[in-house]
Amino acid sequence: MTPQPPKAFWTRQARRGHSKRYGFVYIDRDEQDIRSLARIPKDSFYWYQNVIKTNGTEL
Repeated sequence: MTPQPPKAFWTRQARRGHSKRYGFVYIDRDEQDIRSLARIPKDSFYWYQNVIKTNGTEL
């Protein structure tokens, strides 16, 4: 079994009101206000995209 990255979208924690946000994409909302729900790639998104593109040669 190959290792898998964390889920790109971790919405379960957002629905339950958790403050920590994991994953590769930030979702524009907070615990009290849903806001725009825009998906904003984090730096880790671009890092992992490069890892895939280079087949793991650039970590």
